[in-house]
Amino acid sequence: MAPVPPEKRTRGKSAFVTYWFSDLVTILTWSFGSVMLTIGLTATDAVLIVLVAALCNAVPTVLTGAIGSNLYISFSHRIAREFRFGVPTANGGTCVVAIINSIWPNFRTMANHLPESVGLTTAGMISYFLYWLAQFLFQLISTHKLQYMLWVKTVLLPPVTVGMPIWVAVQAGGNGTFFTRPPAVHGSERAWLWLSSMTSITGGYSTLAVNILNFSRFSRDPRAVNIGANAVSFANDVTTLAPRYFNIIVASGKAFLDFMSAYAIFMAPIAGALFTDYWLLKHRKYDVPTLYDLYGIYQYGRYGINWRAAAATFVTIIPLLPGLANKVNSDLELTEGLRNLFTFNWLYGFYLSMYLYYFANFFFP
Repeated sequence: MAPVPPEKRTRGKSAFVTYWFSDLVTILTWSFGSVMLTIGLTATDAVLIVLVAALCNAVPTVLTGAIGSNLYISFSHRIAREFRFGVPTANGGTCVVAIINSIWPNFRTMANHLPESVGLTTAGMISYFLYWLAQFLFQLISTHKLQYMLWVKTVLLPPVTVGMPIWVAVQAGGNGTFFTRPPAVHGSERAWLWLSSMTSITGGYSTLAVNILNFSRFSRDPRAVNIGANAVSFANDVTTLAPRYFNIIVASGKAFLDFMSAYAIFMAPIAGALFTDYWLLKHRKYDVPTLYDLYGIYQYGRYGINWRAAAATFVTIIPLLPGLANKVNSDLELTEGLRNLFTFNWLYGFYLSMYLYYFANFFFP
C-alpha cells in the first residue's frame, strides 16, 4: 500500500497501450454487443453504444488515474482483487471444456456427480480447476513486471480477434442483413433502450474509474496513462460465488444488461467524489506522507470517516434503490420517473455526487 518506489515504476506508454488492448478485447466486451441485438437494437446501435459508453468511462478513468501516476499511491483493493479473476476464469473453464471435447470426445458425456442446484457439471468443474491451475503461477508475478505478458497477449489477440468473426461469417454464409436489418423497437422505446444499454456498459467498466490508480501508480511518466482507453472491471465477478444464478442472468440479454447497469449505482458516486476531491478541492495537491499518518490532517475525526463523501454517496444512491429493487423483482411497482432515472444511473450518479461533495466541502470546509 506504500507509494511505488522509482525502481518499480516500469510502465511506459507501450505498457499501457498493451494493457488497455488486452482488457478491451475480451469475451465480456463482445457479449455486450451481442446482447443488445437480442433486445431489439441493431448492430450499428451496438457499435455506437459501445463507443459512447467507452468515452463516458474513459474521461473519469483518466482523471482519477492521474492520482496514481502523479502520487504513485494506490486505491485499497486487496479484497476486491480476490474476485477479479472469477468470471474470466469461468469463461476460461468453458474454453477448456471445448478443447478437451475436441481431443477426447468421451469427456462430453462424462457423468455429472454434482447436484443440479449448483449450476455446474463435473466436467465444468474439472475444466474450471485446470484453467485456474494454469493461471495460478502467473498470479505470483510482481505487478510491475506484468507488461511483458501483456505484450505477448497483444501479439496473439489481433489474429484471433479478426479471424473469429471471419470464420463465423463464412460459416453463416456471409453477413447477410446483419448491418442493414432495421431495429425491432422504435421511438422513445428505442431511445430508452439505447440509454439503458450505454449505462450497462459504462457500469460494467466503472470499477476502473475508481481503482485505476492501482495500475497508473506503476507508470514512469504521468502522460503514459492517458494513451489508453478504459476497460478492466470485475463488475459481475462476485456472481461466480453463485454460478447457478449467474447462468440464469446470462440466459437473457435484457437481464444481463439490467445486472450490469445496476452495478453502476455504487461505482459512479464513488468515482464522482474521488474526482472532485483530487481535481476540484485539493487541486492535485496531496500530502502523501500524511496519508499514512493515523493522526494526520486526513484523519477525519474520531472514526476516520469523511462524512461529506459518505453523505454525497448515500444521497445519490437512495433514489436509485427503487429501480434496483425493480430489476431484482419485476413485480414491484415503480413510477415511470424512477424507472427512467435508473436508466441513466451512471451519468446521474457521477455528476450528482460530484456536485454534492463539492458543495458539502464548500459550506462545511
